[in-house]
Amino acid sequence: QAKQFSFPDLLAPIDLSEALSRYSKVPLLFADPAGEALCPPKGDCVLLVGPEGDLTATEKALIKQRATFFKLTPTILRAQTAAVLSVGMLRSL
Repeated sequence: QAKQFSFPDLLAPIDLSEALSRYSKVPLLFADPAGEALCPPKGDCVLLVGPEGDLTATEKALIKQRATFFKLTPTILRAQTAAVLSVGMLRSL
């Protein structure tokens, strides 16, 4: 009804370090309650969503070297909810 026929590409899960190196040429965004307000990049980007129960401190440090942390809500969301909300926010900005 809204005639919005642009759909994100959803790929199979891969190892975190592989993901960070595979997508080294596009902006990475990571949803985290400690992040800032979302400022979407121009063009393509990669959205990282953590697992249920959060990431380890080592994983977050690795991601922080490469990705922009942005805030969805002040609380931690379920992974599925965070993914859907993140894509919705990106599309609306």
